Amino acid sequence: MIRTVDFRVPGIFFLPIQPEPRLPLPRLDVAAFVGFAERGPLHLPVLVEDFSTYRTLFGGDLPLAHEQGGRIINANLSRAVQSFFVNGGRRCYVVRIAGRDAEAGRFRLPAMVALEGITGPRLAAVSASSPGAWASQLRMATRLSVVPLSSAAIGWTASATGVPTLHAEANVLRLAGLTGLQSGDLLRFTLEDGSRWLARVTVERSSAPSSIPGQVGQLGQSGQPLSLRLQRVYRLREMLATSPPEGVQRLELLTVDGSVPLASTGAFIVEQARLALLLDPADLPRPGIDDNSPHLSIGDTVRIHLTNAPSDDLGYLARVEEIRATSGKLPVSPPEDRLIAIFSEFLQLTQEDLPLDTSGAMPKPLQSIELLRFDLLLGLLDERLAPIVDLAFCAPHPRFWGDAVPLGSSRLAERQPNQSKPSVANGPSSHKQVNVNAEASAWVRHVTEDPYDITPLPGEQRLRREPSTR
Repeated sequence: MIRTVDFRVPGIFFLPIQPEPRLPLPRLDVAAFVGFAERGPLHLPVLVEDFSTYRTLFGGDLPLAHEQGGRIINANLSRAVQSFFVNGGRRCYVVRIAGRDAEAGRFRLPAMVALEGITGPRLAAVSASSPGAWASQLRMATRLSVVPLSSAAIGWTASATGVPTLHAEANVLRLAGLTGLQSGDLLRFTLEDGSRWLARVTVERSSAPSSIPGQVGQLGQSGQPLSLRLQRVYRLREMLATSPPEGVQRLELLTVDGSVPLASTGAFIVEQARLALLLDPADLPRPGIDDNSPHLSIGDTVRIHLTNAPSDDLGYLARVEEIRATSGKLPVSPPEDRLIAIFSEFLQLTQEDLPLDTSGAMPKPLQSIELLRFDLLLGLLDERLAPIVDLAFCAPHPRFWGDAVPLGSSRLAERQPNQSKPSVANGPSSHKQVNVNAEASAWVRHVTEDPYDITPLPGEQRLRREPSTR
């Protein structure tokens, strides 16, 4: 019988020396392509694992030149990447290049105005997701979503800071197809005296108990009501403050960069209970004459400064609802029709305190209150892109329009995780799901707008969405 002897000393043991970690060798079978593309991020390597992903990110063929015979010469990048995958390639990096002056196309958001900017009110505008002439084919439209809230569940409450504050029961947050009320939302409400207002709100937890038990709010626990602080309040007027209204001292046409002066001034005209202004011929386009002077058209937004207004008065915003001829002719040769611009509603830029009730401590009771959101409809030529729905007007709302619009102009929006995967004929990699947030956040350009408050123009109610009864 052989006996084994353990020569180890009790309490003493030895640890093996760990080898130094070595950097793994990089993959040598990954190709890279650099060239001109129709669209997509510039000067940034993007991993592509099938040709469908390439077309989603970088588009199709890019025409570069025309030969004398009419033959079009396209960039080689698209064909090279396609040939790579057809011949068995599995993954590659693509880098789109362009000149230093390449810029993304800029678009105005229809029926939107940016407020509180450095340059004053201007038309809200965003840029396309990437530079390139492709953006000239992009089309945008907005659709206002109006959700009525229960005025019985929302009422005024005392505030230590003096800021107008609403007390909301948690059940008003259960809206049809919408996220709950959150900071940055825009409310439109009517008071008992008939005055109409727009306000951006900040949502906070309320210390007061809820009178409706068992309800769950967006920011609170079961039964906890919310406090809605009104940060900015704008008054909506069908007619101006004075009656009869004073004349126009200065008229400005809003653009994406600010405003430009117009020549039309003078007294208002009342046409079918709406205010109208006689237009100067210099503010109207003339057939056959192409100049760079500003011209007024239906749907334009103007800023109106009244005569005899206080020096600190900021004026009113109004949308041109109609331009039509009125009685009489202009004293020119040959005689021309006298044209008027008709406005339907005015947004007062100068801040005004809410009217108080008989106690003098609270604003007058609410007659109605609505939550305003909007949808952005996108198209590329005759093709409809995926719409961006339930957008908020103001930051810091999680669905603030400035964070969502750039991505929406990218075709990545068509391959969101909650949608069906597109069919691709490139083997196993065809089932790769493009993650919009991960793929796009690395290269989508920053919005040219600062997080200004924006508001729908008066009279732009396009869609009314009623709350669900479920």
